[in-house]
Amino acid sequence: MKSLHFTTGLIVGFAILASPSLAAEHFQVLHIFTAGSAKGWQPSGALAVGERGEIYGTTQRGGRACPTGQYSCGGTVYRLNPPGLSGSRKWTYEQLISFAGGLGGSYPVSGVTREQGTGIFYGTTEYGGDTTCAFEPHHWGCGTVFQLKPPSAANPKWQRIILHRFSAEQEGRLPTTPPILVGGGALIGTTMNGGVSNYGGAYRIQFVSPVLSAAAEHAQFGAPPPASHWKFDGDIWQAVASTDGKWPDGVVTCGDNAPRTASDHIYGTAGNVLFQILP
Repeated sequence: MKSLHFTTGLIVGFAILASPSLAAEHFQVLHIFTAGSAKGWQPSGALAVGERGEIYGTTQRGGRACPTGQYSCGGTVYRLNPPGLSGSRKWTYEQLISFAGGLGGSYPVSGVTREQGTGIFYGTTEYGGDTTCAFEPHHWGCGTVFQLKPPSAANPKWQRIILHRFSAEQEGRLPTTPPILVGGGALIGTTMNGGVSNYGGAYRIQFVSPVLSAAAEHAQFGAPPPASHWKFDGDIWQAVASTDGKWPDGVVTCGDNAPRTASDHIYGTAGNVLFQILP
């Protein structure tokens, strides 16, 4: 009887990517996160792979801004660079941004979604944002949706832009999965709670302008982006009764290499329900 083999083994937190071919002893730990570390710890959510084989993800806690923080403060977006990319023979860890809570968000459990060809990433923080949100009893905030842009000649650092801060019960709260890119320059994601019955729902953020000046937002996380650039719709689907499902945990659409169109089929799960969002 033949044994199962692997060509590559990749583990980051609890995530494993593998493909069959070489012996299983080629399994390799690429990075170990240390609790209480300023580098970030407790990794979770979706991983994204860059064009040169680098791996992007999030940690729920830690980071330069808040090493030992809990839900109200902490978390990172990180990158693991493969051997040779950074001049090292080993995988090297790099912290891209950290979350300090408040307006900028905290506890990014979602992981990230990568936009093909641009190097731009999207993700969510479960807490932070609007800390006056009356529906979150600890006043940690009801969550955010963010965009992460790579360094450029104009901005030599990774640039985080808050696209939306959840604040109203009817639009949902506590997003725990990354939004997905669909046709027409839109993002669609889910919230675990909120909505008409507090069972969560799905939202859409529509990109309507090719230019977004983020200087003030990036510096102090002050006012949200102008409505003329991003339009938020928190009511594309809400779970009204338990038969609609409860607490949705993300959505998917066609594969990464398929073209995005306005008629993309979108699927997700909520409790014991598998649902479809029609265009």
